[in-house]
Amino acid sequence: MYRMDRKKEKKTTRCISRTAGTFIKNRCKKRILCACVLLLSMMAGCSLAAEEGSGAQSKDQLIGGMITREYVEKTYAQSEWDGERIESLTFDGIDGYYVVYSIYEAENGQPVFSTAASEGLDCMPHYKTVNQSQSVELTINAYVLPEEGLENTYYLNPIYMTNDGKIYTSAGNSASAPLENGVSTGWNINEVEKIKGISSISEIDVNVAVTFSGASEPVKIQVLHMDKEYQQIKAEEFLPGQMPKVIEAEAGTEYMVFVTEQKTASGETMVNRDVCSWDGETTYSDEEFPDKTGKNASLHFTDCSEGKGFLLKQPLWVIWGE
Repeated sequence: MYRMDRKKEKKTTRCISRTAGTFIKNRCKKRILCACVLLLSMMAGCSLAAEEGSGAQSKDQLIGGMITREYVEKTYAQSEWDGERIESLTFDGIDGYYVVYSIYEAENGQPVFSTAASEGLDCMPHYKTVNQSQSVELTINAYVLPEEGLENTYYLNPIYMTNDGKIYTSAGNSASAPLENGVSTGWNINEVEKIKGISSISEIDVNVAVTFSGASEPVKIQVLHMDKEYQQIKAEEFLPGQMPKVIEAEAGTEYMVFVTEQKTASGETMVNRDVCSWDGETTYSDEEFPDKTGKNASLHFTDCSEGKGFLLKQPLWVIWGE
């Protein structure tokens, strides 16, 4: 689970897990738009159907969304709170991944926002205040894996909170189409509501958006330590989902190459390469590894196929030498 607090935040960040912090690169929106056009224009015989959500009442507040591969009935969550912030949610009987926000008023009268999300979910919260209006945008990047027993259907289910603090999800919109690697589709849920108890804002515009993209299943991940002469110093190999939380660069390492071997839906093998190097500013800070606090660091995300029907992202800190 991940949580992030922001006061009148105007900067966009991406969260993936508790240890993830700020996601350090944006994805190309043009590629997603082009892929959406391809999906609609080239996939003859595929259906793209929207189903109206059920169970939500106008008095209940939209606070987030959850992606699933199967239809869900209205289900109440078991919630854990840290003061006025949602810490985590559990929906019994549902295989899904969620992101939600909380809002409360600070001592200075300003609104404070907190984000909580399922471990491994690639999501991006964006909060903005203009005069007395507040906008909240929660964007989910969902990577769909072909899985036996699951239909090619994907759901974005709204999550609501009642006046007495109960949280539930209900059936949301869906799309039905085979998503091959690199093909995407998406939509959003939007509601504008009046806000009470926050002196600086009167209403809030909540938008929950999702992009479903086809992905390939990761098979293994190689980590190559490279020097400034482009020569390999060290090589390590891991199974997806079994990467350590921290990797220390070998002495003399200028950059690292993450080589992910993937298996497509047709059984073919693909290889994806990502380069990671220090940005010259970021340092490590986490209570779990206090001996590494203050050292030069980079945050990288590796593929993990442990999610049912979805490719998740596992955060990895790279610690660089002086």
